[in-house]
Amino acid sequence: MILYLYTMLGINILIPAVLFLTMKKKRKLFTDRYGMTISFSASLIFSLSLGTALFFTLPVSFSVLIFISAAAGSIIGLSYGILITFQSLIIGLFNGTIGSLMGTMLAAVIIDPSLCGLPSQFSTLLDRNIILITLFLTLLSLLSSLLLRFSYRV
Repeated sequence: MILYLYTMLGINILIPAVLFLTMKKKRKLFTDRYGMTISFSASLIFSLSLGTALFFTLPVSFSVLIFISAAAGSIIGLSYGILITFQSLIIGLFNGTIGSLMGTMLAAVIIDPSLCGLPSQFSTLLDRNIILITLFLTLLSLLSSLLLRFSYRV
């Protein structure tokens, strides 16, 4: 299980990095509107999946994990926002931070379903739920990166 979680964390770090490097090479071809779309969607999806993977992987306290996750989401948002204009930088920073916090909260509910008033029977399937959520978010991250990559011509 630990190897699986570290693999998913590595994949969730690798996917945004590869997409950023490919988009950085062709950033002069983007319009402002396309830059805002990239900044909005990429920072939100990638930081959501990274925040969830960080929560499942790192064995630190909740407050430290929130800080680490928010910092990672902010870095993702800033890096995608810096591709075009200052407005996209602000959108990327905001959505990256919010996405990472949402991912952390989603993972906290998966670990302890009583936070949302869910029945305790969900906690008996903890390993299965962790595997399904991380796999789903990693596939969502991969699909989003492919759609963003092939959404512009060239």
